[in-house]
Amino acid sequence: MVRPATSADHAALLAVWQQNAPRQGYAPRPEAEVDKLLFCHPYFSYKHTFIREEQGRAVAFICGCVGDDIPRGKERGYFTCLMAEPQWDTPETTTQLLNALEDSFRAAGRTASAVTFFNPMHLPWVLPGSPGHEHNNMPGIATDLPLHDRMLAHGYTEATQETAMYRTLADFAVPDTVRAQEQQAAAEGNRIALYDPARCHGLDAMLQALDNPDWTAQITEAEKKAGAAYMSLFTGITNPARRIYESAGFRSVRTFGVLLKTL
Repeated sequence: MVRPATSADHAALLAVWQQNAPRQGYAPRPEAEVDKLLFCHPYFSYKHTFIREEQGRAVAFICGCVGDDIPRGKERGYFTCLMAEPQWDTPETTTQLLNALEDSFRAAGRTASAVTFFNPMHLPWVLPGSPGHEHNNMPGIATDLPLHDRMLAHGYTEATQETAMYRTLADFAVPDTVRAQEQQAAAEGNRIALYDPARCHGLDAMLQALDNPDWTAQITEAEKKAGAAYMSLFTGITNPARRIYESAGFRSVRTFGVLLKTL
């Protein structure tokens, strides 16, 4: 039986998450931190959380979120996660829970369900092949999970795929091409200096707008000096920038589908 969750289900939801989330690649966390990331997050709502219950026990749940202040949030509801015990991790469970979540989005006036990085509920996951290194959110549904194909079968379309790229920084060296660019800039009267947040503003927005992989190498060097042990990022699987990242030592470790469905 699928039913709406209530605050009385908090302990059961938490137990399902703790017992099953690592199987999807999510990073293990103490219960208090899971609450902060998920069940006590400002965008979490029991209006968009549903439980599959068998013999009075929660065996799976789904949750999503809405918000007019989320990008495209006036028209989209955002899928956050679907968690199930192995025995109940089935196409039937997926269909039932997705139907319930999508109905709640319709009732909230949304005309689409989406799985994208715009979801403000960020759930950290472990980068495969790393010594426990993490990235702080998923931009879609991992293509290595059965959930990915099940959602496609349920009417979702894959707008694009994003690949997670990762490299350790212990052996990183600034590429010669970047050093040459630095020298050229100096010859033209431009000075390159360390980032000072007290004087420099809008760095994140600028980098996103530029979408220039050459900046990544310079930022990587800064992170290394700041004591970072690794770096991870997302890029479109067909984005030519991927080859530049690979030339700098990044490798693809997991692929995610960005999914959309008109309700």
